Amino acid sequence: MLLTKRYCVSFTVLILLLWKAGSLLAQPSALNRTVSIQASNKTVSECLILLGKETNLRFSYDPQQLLSNRKISVNIKSQPLSEALKTIFNDPELKFREMGSQIVIYKERIKENPPVIPVPVQTPVTQAKPPSSSKISGKDTIFIRTTDTVTLLRTDTVFLSNTTIVHDSILMRDTVFLPAVVNPGVSPENNDSTLFIVPNNKRGWFGTLTFEQSLGKPKYTPDGNLSEELMGKYNEAISASLLNHSVAASIGYDFINWSLSAGIASTRLGEEFDYSYKQLSGGFYKKDTVESYYTVSDIDTAWFYVTDSTYVPVDAKEFSYSNSNSFHYLEFPFVFRYDLLQLRRTECFLTAGLIPGFLIRSRALTFEPVETYPVDWISKQQLAGFMLSVQAGLGTRISFNDKTGLLAEANYRFQLGSQFKDLGINKKINQVNIKTGIFVRF
Repeated sequence: MLLTKRYCVSFTVLILLLWKAGSLLAQPSALNRTVSIQASNKTVSECLILLGKETNLRFSYDPQQLLSNRKISVNIKSQPLSEALKTIFNDPELKFREMGSQIVIYKERIKENPPVIPVPVQTPVTQAKPPSSSKISGKDTIFIRTTDTVTLLRTDTVFLSNTTIVHDSILMRDTVFLPAVVNPGVSPENNDSTLFIVPNNKRGWFGTLTFEQSLGKPKYTPDGNLSEELMGKYNEAISASLLNHSVAASIGYDFINWSLSAGIASTRLGEEFDYSYKQLSGGFYKKDTVESYYTVSDIDTAWFYVTDSTYVPVDAKEFSYSNSNSFHYLEFPFVFRYDLLQLRRTECFLTAGLIPGFLIRSRALTFEPVETYPVDWISKQQLAGFMLSVQAGLGTRISFNDKTGLLAEANYRFQLGSQFKDLGINKKINQVNIKTGIFVRF
C-alpha cells in the first residue's frame, strides 16, 4: 500500500512537470511576435529602444558593424519581429538568435579556427554550449556567462532542468578629438589655461564691410614765399570735424599667417571753417586840442596850441563765414595684413595699405591768396583731382564661428601730396582713424 501511494505521488509530480514543460515549449518564439513601429528620421538604436519597450525584449549587437547611428524612417504595422528587424537594418546577411528575453543580432562570418577568448567566471556554474549548427566567430561570438541549472532529485529519479541564459552586451565608444595646443609656460599635462595659441589654418577667401571714423584736422604748410599772415588766418579759421569718415567693402585672401585684400570706399574728408572780420570805408579826421601854452615870440607874446587828428570811419561792414568744408573721394584701398598672434577665436594683426583716391565733389570755403585775403568758395580747379595716401595700424578680429566675426582697428593715415593747388598753401591729411566692421569667410 505504501509503495502504491509512492508511485501515485511520483506519477502526479511527473505529470505536473511534463505539463509545465509543455506549456513552456508551447509559447511562441519572440521573433514571431507581432509588432508595430512608426519612426521618422530616427537612428537605428532609437528604433530598437522603441521595439524593446513594446516587446519587453533586449537587443544585443555591434553598433559599429551594424551602423546603429544611421537615421531611418519606417512604418511597420502588424509584422513579425524578425521581419521588422530586417526592415530596420536593411541587411540580408543579418542573423537573429533568441536567448531568453534577449535577441542577439549579428552577421555570420565563418572562420576555420576562431579565436578562443577566455571568460572570467566568478562562481562555479554550468556552462551551456550554443547549438552545434550555429557557427559564430570573431565579433559575432556569443558568450554565455551565466547559467542557472536546477536539478530535482527524488527517490523515483525524476529530473527537472530549467536553463536560463542571460547575455548583456554593452558596447560604448566615445571619440574625442583634441587639437594640438601649445600654451607658453604651461606644460601640456597641466595646461588648464583658457588661452590657446593655435596655427592659422583658415586659408581661403573672405569679405569685409567696415566703417572708419577720422579724428583730427588737416595740416597746413607755406607754399613758396607765402607770408605768415595767411598761415595765421588758416590756423585761426580751421578746426577739426567729426564728420570725416569712410565706408568700405573689400575682398581678400587669407594665407597661413598673412593676407591681402582690395576694396572700394566712399570717403569724406574736411574741416570746420569759421572766420569773421570787419571792413571799414569812408570817414573824416577829427582834430582835438590836446595842449595849449603862452610864450614869448620875437618881441611879443603869443598863444601856441597842440592838436591831434583822429580818423573816424563813416561806413563799417562786418563779414562772418561758417561752413563744414567737405571733400568727397572715391578710393580703392589695397591692404596687407600680418598676424602677430592667434588665439582660439581672436587674432591680433598689423596692417599697412596704399590708398589711391579720386575727387568726386567738394563744398568748402578758403582764403584767396591776394593782399586782403578775402574768403570765397573753393573751385574744383584749385584742388588736386588725385590723392594718394598711406595707412598703417594695429587691429584684431574676433570670430563668432568658422564663418563670421567682428574686426576693430586703429590706424594712422598720412597723405603724400597736397590737397590744394594754386592757393599759395599746402594742405595734407594726417590723422588717426578708428575702424570697425564685420567679416565673412567663404
